[in-house]
Amino acid sequence: MNQRHLSPRIALICLVTLLGGSTVVHGQLLPLTSTGSLGAWSFPAGYTYKLNTDNLTIDRCAGPVCSWETWNGSTWVPASSGVPVARVVTQTGGPEIAVFDFTTLNLPAGVTLTVEGARAGAIAATGDVTIAGTLVVTATGGAGGIAPSPVDGTGGVPAQGPGAGGPGQGPGRMILSNTPSYGLWPLYGPGGGGSGAAGNGLPGSESNRILDVDGATWQLAGGAAGSAYITGGSLPLRGGSGGGSGGGFRDPDTNTYIRGGTGGNGGGALLVDTAGSLAISGNVTADGSVGTPQDYGWGGGGGGGGGGYLAFQVDGILVVEGGGRVSAEGGVGGSGTCQAEPSYG
Repeated sequence: MNQRHLSPRIALICLVTLLGGSTVVHGQLLPLTSTGSLGAWSFPAGYTYKLNTDNLTIDRCAGPVCSWETWNGSTWVPASSGVPVARVVTQTGGPEIAVFDFTTLNLPAGVTLTVEGARAGAIAATGDVTIAGTLVVTATGGAGGIAPSPVDGTGGVPAQGPGAGGPGQGPGRMILSNTPSYGLWPLYGPGGGGSGAAGNGLPGSESNRILDVDGATWQLAGGAAGSAYITGGSLPLRGGSGGGSGGGFRDPDTNTYIRGGTGGNGGGALLVDTAGSLAISGNVTADGSVGTPQDYGWGGGGGGGGGGYLAFQVDGILVVEGGGRVSAEGGVGGSGTCQAEPSYG
């Protein structure tokens, strides 16, 4: 099997936005030979670990609240005293790649290792790589969009990445509708656009539709869908993009101000290259995160983040066994408002 595309997770909940695609590749992507400089590694239980592609360090932490330590090449030291232990490889049209060179690597069951940072990650080995624990990849994943304040329109941040989803239009407001009772109806904030990755994202859901007393139709557009930009089996190696933010709601008369949901972050990018074999009985994930739902009704949910990019170059045998899972799925959009439209008079 030279190439495998995992399907995005799809669900639809009232003014929700979905994501784009995902990529998992087994084949030759980038010539990468481990120097073996880090030697043989097995990550002991009792700690959470990360490969930091910004600082080029291997870090660990015990318990939910702790002080991070960094490997300095011979022992663990406070993070502030750490030294880089990875090298940097450049690629055309994409972020740099931080390469961690091992002879062998063993991630035991029950242990979590996260690959994070602005550079893509690479694990290179001269021998076998065994993943029985959980390997989470967020490196280079684009941040989701943050909706602006519905009060004054400030504080918004666009989603990040080349396939980022667009923000939902807004804010929503109260409209005097053309119903038999001419009542006030809320025009809800729409959903944010889903991020693209290996596939195109999906657009955000539109708001409800209201006909006002003057005969004008009111409806807010959902965020634009992000476009595909990852091609399986080719460079650059980069993560998924962020989902767009949902539209907010503003009603000064009732002092109601609701910010739309935040978009999900894109999944990360990782290349595993080994001259030995690769056995996966745990979980390897580069999933985009879900969009945040709006909290109090009348706002739109954030778009889902795009799935990341996982690539494996294996000279020996690649096997996924014993319930092992490899995924680079896109995140589901956050839920928004579910409400019937008024009956027009």
